[in-house]
Amino acid sequence: SISVWRLATVREAETTSALAADVRSTHELAVQALRRQDSELFRSLLSGREPQWAEAQQRSFSEELIFDGGLATFLQGSPVGSEVERITFSPNFQEAYLTLRHTVVLTEPGGMEETVTLRQPLVYRQGTRRWLLSPPTGEYWGPWRNESGDIVSLTYPQRDSEVAQDLLPLIDGTLRHLCARVNQPCSDTDQIQVRLETDPASVLQIAGGEIQPVQGKRITLPAP
Repeated sequence: SISVWRLATVREAETTSALAADVRSTHELAVQALRRQDSELFRSLLSGREPQWAEAQQRSFSEELIFDGGLATFLQGSPVGSEVERITFSPNFQEAYLTLRHTVVLTEPGGMEETVTLRQPLVYRQGTRRWLLSPPTGEYWGPWRNESGDIVSLTYPQRDSEVAQDLLPLIDGTLRHLCARVNQPCSDTDQIQVRLETDPASVLQIAGGEIQPVQGKRITLPAP
């Protein structure tokens, strides 16, 4: 009946709201661990199902790259702030998909500033006692896609399609700027291959310094 359906809908909404609060609480605890550089606390919030993934997360934590994905570093932007934009769940409520919204200010060569928004998805799974930051599955990312800009050919997982549409012109502009800085022209015919990699270790590859663009070179960036 309609009344039973409404009751079930209300209960599901209440359950979702309560679970979302629990996920947010775990995420806020992870953010506190980052601010305090409390590696033990952060380690306790990680899933241990994939040791290599967990190790990469801990290395990203030590480099303070865990919650911005390293893209702000590559784009040479100044982070302004981050906030939780939304939390959704898998059908069985065992996985939570949390989206962080990062605000970054980019400075153009002429000194003009532009504010951009980057979104970073995180996966939390139900643990024995709390939600745990966890590695996404292959199904989570979907198949690979490709999009071309003026000088960049961008390869990305399907889940990041919307983000890729926003990133492509930013990466195009950033690489043009870097080409000019090293006095090396960017070719419109020999595109630079950029891949948004789902491997979390890719975050650490751009943490050590500036990337020098080379015609035809493949550049790997962490998927948002």
